[in-house]
Amino acid sequence: ISESSFVFSDFNEGDKTVIDSFEVEVIEDTSDYSEMNKCVIILLEKSSSERGKKVEQVVTFYNALYESLSGFVNKGDKIKIVEFSLIDDGNILNDLNSEFTDDISLLKTGLDNMSIEPTIYNTNNVTEIYGALSEAINQLDQVETKMPKSILLLSEEYQTKAGSGPSSTDVIRLAKEKGI
Repeated sequence: ISESSFVFSDFNEGDKTVIDSFEVEVIEDTSDYSEMNKCVIILLEKSSSERGKKVEQVVTFYNALYESLSGFVNKGDKIKIVEFSLIDDGNILNDLNSEFTDDISLLKTGLDNMSIEPTIYNTNNVTEIYGALSEAINQLDQVETKMPKSILLLSEEYQTKAGSGPSSTDVIRLAKEKGI
């Protein structure tokens, strides 16, 4: 940012005067944002290109998330985006960003690298929502911060069959225990 990036004006008795002589000094922001910040894991449902209408809904969530990051993420936040479908190698969540961050460009890069190629984990008509929520709670519990922790779930799916994993009651209880 240079001096030409700014236009300063003075209003005196209704008259506007452009100020053309000023100095710009870059300072380091040392504010403590901890009272305003948040720690959020965003769960984005993953689907494959083979699921037609379903993939359109996932793309809608993707676009909404991509476009809203700059309004949602504040300096000092801890945000992580993960995708989920079914259990893959013992995990339901797949990190799009390896760490929690407030760097919007890193979050967008993670989203840009998301794939909708069909796999055995994302072509079924079910997802492991409660398992994904349980894994997200456990990840958030590992983050050392006093910021409020929460989960943003972006999915049009619901738990469509009883699995061997946690139930909705289990997930709610676990979140309450962990303060999420």
